[in-house]
Amino acid sequence: MATKRRVAQLIAPKKFEIIEENLKPLGRNEILIRIVSCGLCHSEIPTYLGKSAIVMRDDGSFFKDNDIHYPRVIGHEPVGIIEDFWKDVKSYKIGDYVSGLIKSSFVSHIVVDLNKLFYFIKLPSDVTKNAKYCLIEPLTCISNIIRTAKVLLFHSSHRIKMCVGRYNLKNDRVVGKILLRNAKCPVILHYKITLLY
Repeated sequence: MATKRRVAQLIAPKKFEIIEENLKPLGRNEILIRIVSCGLCHSEIPTYLGKSAIVMRDDGSFFKDNDIHYPRVIGHEPVGIIEDFWKDVKSYKIGDYVSGLIKSSFVSHIVVDLNKLFYFIKLPSDVTKNAKYCLIEPLTCISNIIRTAKVLLFHSSHRIKMCVGRYNLKNDRVVGKILLRNAKCPVILHYKITLLY
């Protein structure tokens, strides 16, 4: 198990610094994730440029903050592998690939409390071979569109097509689960993902 992690800190507009720091010990309901990839969301571009920050509150809602303080760690759409967990965690095992909205994920490792995550899933084994593409980023875009549109009914025969790369993934549960949890609507969604590169 890792005891230290590397962190890409934004120390000023357009300037990163890589530091190493100790990982905090695991506590109740916590897991240690080794980050494989992390998407850069469009909402973080103003932070990178030093203009403003979109901040995620503990309840999962967001607000715009024009008072940016440095250093700060950006990134909130990672894919990672569970390396360790507290003894009370039963729904995951070491080696599971996971993804979701996890604040401050431009790091090599992160400790997260499962009770404080709003959008978090275990990736099925047929998706993990594409973990380097950080699939959560485009899937989050879809879920945000549906949530913003306040979709209340979505016929199960509809299909969502999203172009992000060149492989065909077949797993209706992954996107459906993310969209269902983000959209907060009682529907089952089917989808098709086509990768282009």
